Amino acid sequence: MRNKGLVVKIKLILKLQRRRDLVGEQIPFPKNFDRFIMLGKAAAKKEDWKVAADNFSAAYQTKQDFNTNLLLATALMESGQYLVARQVAGEYENDYQASLSLISFYISLLLTAHDFVKATQICDQHLAKAKAADIHFWMETQKHIKGAENKYRHEEAAHLKELQKALYNLSDRSIYEQMDLLKQANQLPKEEFTVTAKWLLRNPFVHPLLKANVLADLQKMRVSDEVSLLWLDNKEYQVIPERLLPIMEYKSIITLKQLLAEKVGNDDPIVYQNLTEEINLHAAYLYPFADKVVKDPTLWLAVYLDFYTTDKLNKKQIDSENLTQIQQWQEKLRETTNILTL
Repeated sequence: MRNKGLVVKIKLILKLQRRRDLVGEQIPFPKNFDRFIMLGKAAAKKEDWKVAADNFSAAYQTKQDFNTNLLLATALMESGQYLVARQVAGEYENDYQASLSLISFYISLLLTAHDFVKATQICDQHLAKAKAADIHFWMETQKHIKGAENKYRHEEAAHLKELQKALYNLSDRSIYEQMDLLKQANQLPKEEFTVTAKWLLRNPFVHPLLKANVLADLQKMRVSDEVSLLWLDNKEYQVIPERLLPIMEYKSIITLKQLLAEKVGNDDPIVYQNLTEEINLHAAYLYPFADKVVKDPTLWLAVYLDFYTTDKLNKKQIDSENLTQIQQWQEKLRETTNILTL
């Protein structure tokens, strides 16, 4: 699964560069950038990966593009800086999914950094829509991930047990500690992550934003088990993650953001930016029931604008019961955000 040495990776980069040149996308790089790249490649040929990484890092600070990102991520991984390599490569995650060769490298990188959740998500999502010619590749990739998970279970059993224990006691920590701990949960193999996620989704003391992130991870991993979700209304619901949409793909949220762009996108960019961020956050809180709550996106936007701007509602023309419900929902969502700042 892992690319066989520098030659394959450098050839891949040169192929990408030639493709860029053919379409006329000539980019004038500063001389110091070219020098850093030259020094980095020279060090890489000698397998002096630490020096290569230092030079590619300097080049990347000068000019950020995908080719340089690939060089830097490769050098970082070869020098054993797995977590940094994973963080750097994540900045161009979509680009790494442009071909099977790139995906193969990226998943190998994720596995060396023990990011089993992201590796599983990428594999399972591609496998679900793969062309017949690519099915074998994704089946083998799936086996490779499971093999890496089994190896990690054997070698890091104590760490996995400690991490799961910390996640089960998540509510004992501050919200920011909870967020940091959930990032570490990506180190759990799919089976352990799913079991832990089921516990977190039913925990009344876990913040709705964290629950949304956990449920979204299960959705991306195409988990077909039914899970219980203790939601915003303090009621428990049964959902199957594989059947859910991603957080931002619910019709009500798409419509609400489109209306916002049409209403204030050009006239008030500050209000537009602030409200976009708030709607994104509220969409996470409402996941996966946004469409059941935001039944009238037009009125929802009017209430948002009434609260944040001088664009006031003509309440005489609005059904008072609908208006009151929306105001109550938005107030509840703001209170949920306020907990994050305590």
